[in-house]
Amino acid sequence: MSQLQEKQNKVNQDRSIQESTAIIKSNEKLVGQGLYNIGQELKYIRDNKTYKEAGYSSFKEYVEQELDYTRRQSYRFIKIAEKYSVTRVSQLTSFSMRQLLELAKIEDEKDRQEFIEENDVDDMSSRELKEEVKQEKQRLEQEKKELKKQKEQLEYEKQSKEEQLQQLEQEKEQIKQQLTEVKNQETEVKKVVKKEMPEDKQEQLENLKQTKQNLEEKLDKLESEKQEVGSFKKRKQELKNEM
Repeated sequence: MSQLQEKQNKVNQDRSIQESTAIIKSNEKLVGQGLYNIGQELKYIRDNKTYKEAGYSSFKEYVEQELDYTRRQSYRFIKIAEKYSVTRVSQLTSFSMRQLLELAKIEDEKDRQEFIEENDVDDMSSRELKEEVKQEKQRLEQEKKELKKQKEQLEYEKQSKEEQLQQLEQEKEQIKQQLTEVKNQETEVKKVVKKEMPEDKQEQLENLKQTKQNLEEKLDKLESEKQEVGSFKKRKQELKNEM
């Protein structure tokens, strides 16, 4: 629980059932923020059982007799308070309870806000909104499955790339050792030559030069493959952040 929530709860502890009831009734003719306020108060009354202060034995008895709400209606108010932040709901001043409840089926608040921005919710009928929300949920679920699939594939590729990188490191060390040996042999051959190089020594030197060149090219290729592995890891982290 955040410090802000703890502070709010501490303030709420001093509110009587009469004050809560007054707040609820003062918001009944409002939409958007008003629905949220009612939900917050009902949630507070239910969670803290302050209805007992007014002589009621249960939350259901309180809402039915004091507010003339059904239990189902009361929990709809509470759902709005639980699904929306106070900042977000204050921007939805024209939305009815039915619209807010339907939109609340899109669980993630960011996804829900994007849906609201991309669709003219005010002009939709209840049936149209229900259908659009249903399709959006299916799209988001499919997107979630695809991301999960990509994540699993990346995990598999990561393990494969790490094994490949380990093997490349081993090969690199071997090539560096071979290259060192070739350079030493090349130096020794040059030392033997004084004025004129014998044909067999010339051939040996050329072979060593070619071997040296091949090893250096292979070493460059290994470095390039290592960079590709590094690029893969970077892409994996980017996709992980997107999830």
